[in-house]
Amino acid sequence: MFTGRTAKIFGIGHSFERVDIPETVPLVERWETFIDHWYEDGIRKRDTPAGPKGSIIWSCCFGHAEDGDNEPKIMKPGQTFTIEEGRILLALDMKIKARYVDARVSVPITTFMRGALTSLVFQYGQGRFDEENLIPILNEGKYTKFARSLLKLSKTTAGVDLDGLALRRACEVAFFMTQIN
Repeated sequence: MFTGRTAKIFGIGHSFERVDIPETVPLVERWETFIDHWYEDGIRKRDTPAGPKGSIIWSCCFGHAEDGDNEPKIMKPGQTFTIEEGRILLALDMKIKARYVDARVSVPITTFMRGALTSLVFQYGQGRFDEENLIPILNEGKYTKFARSLLKLSKTTAGVDLDGLALRRACEVAFFMTQIN
């Protein structure tokens, strides 16, 4: 049981376990359109096994990027996926992003906070998120300041400013702050 300041911040009914909750995948699914084939999704910023710097990054399903942490790591022309395969792939991708969150966050976080951070890292990217240097704010226990900082993150994809990403950030912050007093 948490005491002191931490106990005052969090409401009753929270789990501080580092577990995947069923609400996280639908949160991401809400913002990531399912596409049953590989599609162009940006340009590589570095050489990778799937292609050299400057080549096309291919994605499929709910934003599973080629060169990602899970198979398939290299695009196969003509390959298609069912929605069920897409959901399985998304859940696997989310587990990888949750491990990233767990490795960096040292303060107690609720399952909703972990889910929101997992969603954010999935879309924003681990490297980009590290560059923002926000985790130290969270690790100081400044939960509200951290949440406000999330709203200020870039809302661009491939250099294009998207209103949908502003809404997604707001949704992730609301998810992050669920049941905090």
